Amino acid sequence: MKITKSQNFVRAVQMARKVSLAVRNAGMAELACELDAQIEVAENEKFVIGVVGSTRRGKSTLVNGLLGRKNDDCAPIGKFPATNVVSIFGHSETSSVHAVLSDGSKREITESEIRLYVTEDHNPNNFKNVRSVEVLGPFSRLEPGVYLVDTPGANNALSAMHGELLLEFLPVAAAVIFMVTADEPLTEPEKKLLRSIHGHDTKKLFFAVNKVDRIESGDLEREELAEGIDHNRQILADVGFPDARIYPISAKCYFEKHSDAGTERLLADIQKMVAAERFAIIEERLRARAQLVLDTCHTQLEVTLGESRATKEELETEHSMVLKTRDDLCKGRAQRERQFAQEWDDAFDELNGALRVIRNQLGDEYSALIERTADLNVPSLTQTIHSDVAISFSERLKPKMVVCEARLTEAQRNMTMAVSLSFLKGGPTLRPGSTNVSILQDGLKVGGAALPALIGGIVSASLPGLVGSVMAAATPAVVAATWNPLTWLPALFSAGGATVLTGTSAVTVSALSVIALPLSVGIFGLATWRAYSSWKGVRKMQKNELQSKVITMVDDGCDQVASQFQNYRKGKDRVLREFNELLEQEILRADMRLVGLMENRPSPETIQRLEESIALIGNQEWRLQASTDNETPLGTAQMALIDSVLSKDS
Repeated sequence: MKITKSQNFVRAVQMARKVSLAVRNAGMAELACELDAQIEVAENEKFVIGVVGSTRRGKSTLVNGLLGRKNDDCAPIGKFPATNVVSIFGHSETSSVHAVLSDGSKREITESEIRLYVTEDHNPNNFKNVRSVEVLGPFSRLEPGVYLVDTPGANNALSAMHGELLLEFLPVAAAVIFMVTADEPLTEPEKKLLRSIHGHDTKKLFFAVNKVDRIESGDLEREELAEGIDHNRQILADVGFPDARIYPISAKCYFEKHSDAGTERLLADIQKMVAAERFAIIEERLRARAQLVLDTCHTQLEVTLGESRATKEELETEHSMVLKTRDDLCKGRAQRERQFAQEWDDAFDELNGALRVIRNQLGDEYSALIERTADLNVPSLTQTIHSDVAISFSERLKPKMVVCEARLTEAQRNMTMAVSLSFLKGGPTLRPGSTNVSILQDGLKVGGAALPALIGGIVSASLPGLVGSVMAAATPAVVAATWNPLTWLPALFSAGGATVLTGTSAVTVSALSVIALPLSVGIFGLATWRAYSSWKGVRKMQKNELQSKVITMVDDGCDQVASQFQNYRKGKDRVLREFNELLEQEILRADMRLVGLMENRPSPETIQRLEESIALIGNQEWRLQASTDNETPLGTAQMALIDSVLSKDS
C-alpha cells in the first residue's frame, strides 16, 4: 500500500538540507555529513529495521526466517559468533549481492560467497576490511524501501570493529528488533546497548525473547520464562522503553519449520507499524537528528568564539594549570597504580578461592552420587556424568565471575576518582570580578568543573576496553562456543589452542562473563573430556574406580581454568600502561591547543564570521519543531535571512 507523504515530511527534508548547508558553511563539515546520511535515508524513503543483540542470541537465524529462506546462505549461522559485518537485506525484483569495503568500493559476489565475508571463521578480525554486505532480492516479506539489517553481536570481542560498525549503524535504524534468550538474563553490555539505542532516537523497539522452544524440550520451565520476561520488562522501562512489547519466539522453529506463533505475531506487528507510521517515524528522526546537529554546531562555535576572545593572560593562566595538573598526576601515579593493582589482584584472589570451593563441591557431590547409584546403573551413569559435571561447573562459576566483574569495575571507578581529584586541585582560579569562564573548562574540556566529567569519560571509554582487550588477548578460538566436544574440539585444535586474538577490543569490563565464562567452560570441558575419553568405553567399572576418575577429571578441568585466570591477572600491567598513555595524550593535546592559541591569535574578521555563524544557527533552531499540516508553512522571513547569510559566505 502506497502511503502519501505529508507536507510536514517534505518541509522536514527541505529544512534539513538548509541545516546541513549552514553547518557546513560554519566549518563543521563532519557534522554536516552525519546529517546528510539521514537526509539521504529520508529522501529515498528508506526504513531500516535492525536485528540487534549480543552474540549467539539467534539474530541470523531470525533474519533467515523473516526473509523466508530455506538455507543460511544469506545470513550464515555457526557454532562461533558468526556475524562480524553488518548485512543489509532489501527487496528487489532482481537479485544482487555486493561486499562494500572500508574504502567505499563495492565487490560483486555470489550468494554462496557471503559467508566468506561476514563470518569469523572465513574473515577473522575482518581482515578483508568489509564494511557491509548488501543483498537485494525478491524477499516477499520486505516491502520496497524497507531494509532488514543483521548486525554483529554487541559483545563480540573477536574484533574491535564490531562495536564501531554497530554504533555507526544505529543512527539510521528507524526500528530495532532486540534479541535476548529465554534462558539468560540481560547482561550489562546488553543494557548499555539498549541505552545507546534509546539515545539514537530509535522510535520503535521490538523485544524478542528467543529459544522458548526449550520449554518443549524440558530445558526451561514456563515459570522461569515468565520471571525472566517480568525482569526484562523492568529493565526496558529503566532504559527508556516502558511501552516496548515483548515477544517470546523460537527463531529456530520459524526458520526450519516456517511456523512459530511468537515470530508470526512479531512479523505482523512490524508490518502494521511500517504501513501506518513509516513516514512519520522517518520525519521525526530527521527532525531530531537535525536539531542535534544544530545544537552540537552551536555549542562548538560558542566554544571557539570564547577561545578566540580570551586574553593572553587568561590563556597563560590556563596553560599553567595544565602543567600543574600534569605534575600532580605524575606525583600521584605510583599510589594510583598500587591501589589499582591491589584491587585487581584481590578480585582474582577471590575468584580463584571460589574456584577451589567449586572443585571441592563437585568432587564431594559426584562422589556421593556415584555411591548412591545402584550397581546396575553405573554403566549408564558413566556415559552421562561428564556432561553433567560440565553443566554444574558452568552454573556455579557464572555468579562468581559476576562478583569479580563488580570488583574490577569498582577498581576502575577508584582510579577514575583519583585522577579526577588531581584535576580538581589544578583547577583554574579566575580573576575577581571576571566574567570569563575557563577556556579549558568550556573549550578544551580539560579544566575546572568539567574535568571530573572529562576524565570520567576518558576512563569509562578506555579502561573497560583495555580490560576487555586483555581478556580477548588471552582467549583462544574456543571463545563463546557452546560446550560440546563434538563441535568445538575440531575448531580448537585447528587453532592449535593458541591465542589468536590481538588488538584493542570494543568490550567492557563485563568481558569477564561474556568472554571468560564461555572460555572457561570450554577449557574445563576440553580438559575433562580428555580425561573422560580415556575411560568412557569401559563398560564394567567399580564405583570406587569411577569416583577416583571423576575427581581426577574435575581437578584437571579446574587446574586449566585456574591457569587461564592467571593469564587474565597478569594483564593489569597492560591496562595501566595503556591508560597512562591515553591520559598523557589528553594532557599533551590540551597543552598544544593552548600554545597554539597563544601563538596564533584569531583576527577580527575570524571572530566576526564566528558571530555570524552563531546567529545563523540560532535563527534555525526554533523552526525544527514538528507542526501540523493545517498550519501555514513556517519560516519565510527566516529562510530569507538564512539564504542571505549563506550567499554572503559562499
